Amino acid sequence: MRRMVLAGFVVIALATAGNAQEGFAGRVDALTQGPAILGGGVVVGEPTGLTVKYWWAETGFALDAAVAWSFVEEASLYMHAGALFHYRAFESSGGRFLMPYVGLGPVFRAREESALALRLPIGLSVFAFPRLPLELFGEVVPGFQLLPKTDLEFGAGLGVRLYFRA
Repeated sequence: MRRMVLAGFVVIALATAGNAQEGFAGRVDALTQGPAILGGGVVVGEPTGLTVKYWWAETGFALDAAVAWSFVEEASLYMHAGALFHYRAFESSGGRFLMPYVGLGPVFRAREESALALRLPIGLSVFAFPRLPLELFGEVVPGFQLLPKTDLEFGAGLGVRLYFRA
């Protein structure tokens, strides 16, 4: 079932990529110079689910959120929101952009005994295709559970988001 859902999102992203490209004059560098962009996609790892990001590309500041399924301890619905700061973009040969980032935000897990935590994502965003506004990202996420008990947490994920001008 999980593979079917992931395959569906990939098909939708690829089907809409042509329309998204036209909105940016076919250039990712033009996209990252704009005032703000909105991206949506999937993240796979701990947790696995849907992700969105509203990014003020000129400043490097972004808000991201995810609704996902967590597999740690007892399986549960997982939701997070957070602020991300992207460091200066590095442009590699061929027009690819690499942007490291850090962030901070709350996590809520809905399970038999719901939990509240803080997360500190550390990651890398990559725009690997010069003419396609598709972000590939990877992050490691140390965290600190606050309620119902205090504990250290760790998560990681790989994901993809397709961007549009906001």
